[in-house]
Amino acid sequence: NFVDIFESSGGGCLLLVCSNDHSIKILETDGKCVCTYTQPWCVNCAAVSPDGSLLAVGGDDREVHLLDPRSKGVVAKLAGHYDFTFSMSFHPTLPMLATGNQDETCRIWDLRHTHTSTH
Repeated sequence: NFVDIFESSGGGCLLLVCSNDHSIKILETDGKCVCTYTQPWCVNCAAVSPDGSLLAVGGDDREVHLLDPRSKGVVAKLAGHYDFTFSMSFHPTLPMLATGNQDETCRIWDLRHTHTSTH
């Protein structure tokens, strides 16, 4: 469903792959799987924060989940959309995440205050 390429903390390139099989996979460019995350719903999109400290996951759920990439634990759930999320992007320098949803809205989240979106 979704693929992105990002720079790892070691400076190499990694692929972020999301799927209807409920998974998010981090792959090396040769296809070797580095890590797999599983959700209870189909995953439509995901994004890694610029500093690598967060993995945002959206899919067939009304909430966007922020995960700790190392522990795989949920750090926060962003609630406010009324349907499924299909796009997202972290700001390159500010602690902000934009999400696009099937409910025909785009929300901007200040990740220092995750209880509600700013727009």
